[in-house]
Amino acid sequence: MSDSNFNRDFFVRKIFINKNIEDVYELAATPAGIAKWFIDKAEYCYDDNKFRGDNEPAQPGDKYKFYWLYKDYSADGEVIEAETNKIFKFTFGGAGIVTITLSEENQKTLVELKQENYPGKQYDMDAYINCYVCWTFYLANLKSVMEAGFDMRDREDYLEGFVNK
Repeated sequence: MSDSNFNRDFFVRKIFINKNIEDVYELAATPAGIAKWFIDKAEYCYDDNKFRGDNEPAQPGDKYKFYWLYKDYSADGEVIEAETNKIFKFTFGGAGIVTITLSEENQKTLVELKQENYPGKQYDMDAYINCYVCWTFYLANLKSVMEAGFDMRDREDYLEGFVNK
């Protein structure tokens, strides 16, 4: 990334996955799916107290809670947009808005993840770098889970500072 293409308002990460778009969308938009490669557990709530089933895709307006693997940390947010097999967009804690866009190209699924600042929010370099690096790993993990059936996240709860933690 050079100064000429660095943008403080957003970043984009892309990866091809050799699986059909329907399967990739399921892993992006369902509680069970997103827990296979990104977080430990997801809950999507609608109508104030009803929870989506493990394999039920989240819908616009759903509130969510993501629980991190082996960390005493969770994040709350809202699903902004969800169009089956095309787009899944949600607020992401204090970091901004995440949009996952899917398309088919050369018999592969192109996953494009864009994280942008909340409108009017001041740029935070630490959050930007952390999210950029983490999303790079998690998209690679999505590919690994989908293509090889291997979750690269380390499951040892005492380790700190590892790239897969």
